[in-house]
Amino acid sequence: MQTKRKIAIAICYYLQAEKYINNDECFPLQLGYDETGLDLGIQKDNEGEQRSDKHFLYSEYSGIYWLWKNVNAEYKGMLHHRRFLTKENHGIYFKIKKTVWHIIYRIKSIVNPHAYAYKSIIECGSSLQYYKLANSFSSQIESIFNDGYDMIVPKPIFYYPHSIKNRFDEVIHRSFLISVKKTIQEKHPEYISSFNETLNGNILYYANLEIMRNELFEEYCDFIFTIFDGVEKDLVESKAFLNLSKELSFYRSFGYLGEILTSTFITKKKKENKKIKECTVLFNKDCKGNENTNYSIMNL
Repeated sequence: MQTKRKIAIAICYYLQAEKYINNDECFPLQLGYDETGLDLGIQKDNEGEQRSDKHFLYSEYSGIYWLWKNVNAEYKGMLHHRRFLTKENHGIYFKIKKTVWHIIYRIKSIVNPHAYAYKSIIECGSSLQYYKLANSFSSQIESIFNDGYDMIVPKPIFYYPHSIKNRFDEVIHRSFLISVKKTIQEKHPEYISSFNETLNGNILYYANLEIMRNELFEEYCDFIFTIFDGVEKDLVESKAFLNLSKELSFYRSFGYLGEILTSTFITKKKKENKKIKECTVLFNKDCKGNENTNYSIMNL
């Protein structure tokens, strides 16, 4: 199963939508069909060469794997039903907001040790506005690459006062990061310095949003899924867990790990002088997320 397009941006969906983003650059892709049993009437990630059965762990990465293995295109990427990218940034407004935020939260972090986060984001109050801006950005993707860019990614999220390692200690099992580092050292040692830099820093390319030239996308997916496979094998063989796909504490854990690995990949590519376009995140406030999924109907 190989679909051919010039630009193939999979827009991941979990729930029924009034309207799906579907244009010359983007197509809707249903993730987690085997979990929810909902048929959205769009392309599913459980067809062709796929890992849909790992969606419980992978989150968006079951879709990225499907895109990697089943679509032939010059440019590939993943965006979301409620998170997109946009070149809109309100100019000086964002610069002032970011400067003020840094001052306020640096002071707050002295009093309260909890992590604070800053995102460059434009919130859409209606799905109509979101679709309009999403379609506008879609039509600009080819011109961005024609300008010499190799990747399009979201502007990173900034965490204070903690490092990324501190942040992820709160959301995934600590044994996870130990296994990740071990796997990178064994399978992709060329990434270890960028991985350490990411963990010890305080910026994260979040939400698993990315568009790349195909040759970079191939390299990216090889890195991501080699590490995923190694970590899963290591955790099961060490008997830390017998069946990761049934461990509720590991729900979406590889999706979170993917954010760290994506940031690692981008950090390394910056060192290699790849040209990377950072765009503001567009968020649809009018759209439900997968946290609204009725898990009682899932086959967990």
